[in-house]
Amino acid sequence: MGRKKIPLLIGLMLFQNVAAAQTFPPGSFRVAGTPAGCGAVWTVVTANVGDVARATPASYNQPATIWIDHSFYQLPVPVQYFIYGHECAHHVLGSDENAADCWSAKVGRSQGWFTDVSMQFLTHSFAWNPGDWTHAPGWVRLQNIYNCYTSP
Repeated sequence: MGRKKIPLLIGLMLFQNVAAAQTFPPGSFRVAGTPAGCGAVWTVVTANVGDVARATPASYNQPATIWIDHSFYQLPVPVQYFIYGHECAHHVLGSDENAADCWSAKVGRSQGWFTDVSMQFLTHSFAWNPGDWTHAPGWVRLQNIYNCYTSP
C-alpha cells in the first residue's frame, strides 16, 4: 500500500467511528423521552465504551462527556436513569463511586425517576453483580443506594 493511501485509510476508519456515534449537546440527551441533562456535560452514544457508561472530564480538546454504550438501551428504563445519574455525579462530585451511587439515588428520587417499585429494577440489575476494581459488589452497592434513596 502506498504512503498516500495510509492516511486516507486511517481517515476513513476514524470517520466510520464518528459516524456511528450520536452526540448530544448539554441538555439535549433523553432517557425514555424525558430530558436527562447534566449541566454543561455532553453525552455521546457509541459502541465499545468499555462499560455501559463512563464519564470523562474536560480536557484541552474535549468537553466534559458522559459516554453511553449502545447496550445502555437494552436495560430497564429505571436502570438507564440510575446509570446516567451515576455518571453525571462523577462530573459533580468526582471519582467516588459510593458518592456517585448515592447522588444518583437522591436526584432520581427528587426528580421522580425512582419510586419504590422502580427501585426493584435496580435490585434485579445489581444484586449479583460481582463488582470490579472501582465498583463494590452489587449487594454492597444496593445497600448504599437504598440507604441514600430512603434518607432525607
